[in-house]
Amino acid sequence: MVKVKDIKKAIIDKIKTLNIKVYSDNIKEGFDTPCIFVSVEKYENSLDNSNTIKKYLDIYVRYIDKDEINRLDVLDNINLLFVKTLEVKDRIFTLHNKINLFKDEYVELNFDIEFYEGILEPESEFIENFELNI
Repeated sequence: MVKVKDIKKAIIDKIKTLNIKVYSDNIKEGFDTPCIFVSVEKYENSLDNSNTIKKYLDIYVRYIDKDEINRLDVLDNINLLFVKTLEVKDRIFTLHNKINLFKDEYVELNFDIEFYEGILEPESEFIENFELNI
């Protein structure tokens, strides 16, 4: 089973190849720029059928820098890291609905990951010996 933290860690590990400071939490102040924030903004988890759960994640990768040209260059590099898929453990997830957002002090890549997982039933204990007195 793949956990949300596994997906976020895989994203952060890919971004670290850019040699830019990465924060995995939303810090309001006291961070050094340029830097990247990675956040999971939405996590949906719904029953698809009796054996499967459908999971949906909305991911944001935000690069903060005062230099606009540098922001655009780094955003291009981030987009190259997340072209089509993301490998997490033994699974490969397709990235959907990629959107780039441009603001005064930051640029952002937003994408969705949607996947299915089987429901794991708790193991039941079997009775080895059973005696019935009638």
